[in-house]
Amino acid sequence: MQPTTPKLIDILRAEKIAQDRMHSDGPNWNRHFILILEGGMPVSCTWLDPYFGLFRIYGKENEGFISISQLPDTARAIVMETDS
Repeated sequence: MQPTTPKLIDILRAEKIAQDRMHSDGPNWNRHFILILEGGMPVSCTWLDPYFGLFRIYGKENEGFISISQLPDTARAIVMETDS
């Protein structure tokens, strides 16, 4: 397994990475990411279907399902990217 590094990226780039991983890694792809909302609030998430932009958020107050289209343009994500 190659080493990975957490990267802060645009949520749309995170969606594209998730689509690529879902296609290349099959059922064992890493669905987890951290969503960073305005004000720097981190939220733990897992992709349900990156092709439709759907994911689940986990937290005491904000648990549920959400679509990328519901996020502000400033939303970012922390994902693990393989070091090259």
